[in-house]
Amino acid sequence: LAEHLTPSLPTKLHRPRSLLKSAFLTSDGTYLVTEEANRPPVSWWDGTQSLGNDTFILSRITDGKLRSAETLSTIAAIVNPSFHYPRIGIDMAWKTRLWVHDHSWGGNHGEVGNAVKLQKIRDAFEIAEDVLHTAIESLASRIKFKEKGIPIVVFNPLGWGRRDIVECHVDLLKNRFKNLILKDIEGKDVPLQLISSTRTPDGSLKDAVLLFEACVPPFGYVTYYLAEGNLEVESEFSFKDYKIENRFFNITLDKKSGGIHSIY
Repeated sequence: LAEHLTPSLPTKLHRPRSLLKSAFLTSDGTYLVTEEANRPPVSWWDGTQSLGNDTFILSRITDGKLRSAETLSTIAAIVNPSFHYPRIGIDMAWKTRLWVHDHSWGGNHGEVGNAVKLQKIRDAFEIAEDVLHTAIESLASRIKFKEKGIPIVVFNPLGWGRRDIVECHVDLLKNRFKNLILKDIEGKDVPLQLISSTRTPDGSLKDAVLLFEACVPPFGYVTYYLAEGNLEVESEFSFKDYKIENRFFNITLDKKSGGIHSIY
């Protein structure tokens, strides 16, 4: 499933995006049961259409957030003596999340039970979000930023190094930047893409949604610094003579149909 739910973490505090995100999100950020005719593409479980596609997808997101919350809360409790591990909150979130796997889907007035499960997983998701953000804020408060610019901290709650895409929203109104560059802790330029942005009448950026690739050590974090400047990155993408190529794929298009003839 393609992700289009941006984690609502505090500004400048972000972690890599999860692979599974909701394909069932309304424009105001809420999860709703809709009529069958308006449903998004469904999940399939062992060849059978899921009766609670929206609920199950949200439960997968919640699972990931809860595991991240447990890990980062444990680390926060170790490095910050004033931080108390949120045992009650995490236990409550897991118990609430288990409602989804009660085997009572459908049946007579099944829509009532299904709606209850959806509400329960919403509650678990919100608890997981709160616990995770609290742990991230505690860990970030211990970081001593050494470089100039706006620090963007990326956390990795996994036990192995991770290279992934980060999408984050930054407030830039006070900085009055007109163009942006991103640097790593060694001062090297990091390719950066602006997904969207808004500007003031004088052309300064008010805010922006950024996309970049981060490499984060296991159970660790890495800091990137956003500053004003122009960065020209040589693109690895090329399109010529019905051939599309980058560092991952070499695709040849059919000249008559426009479809894919070959892919390597």
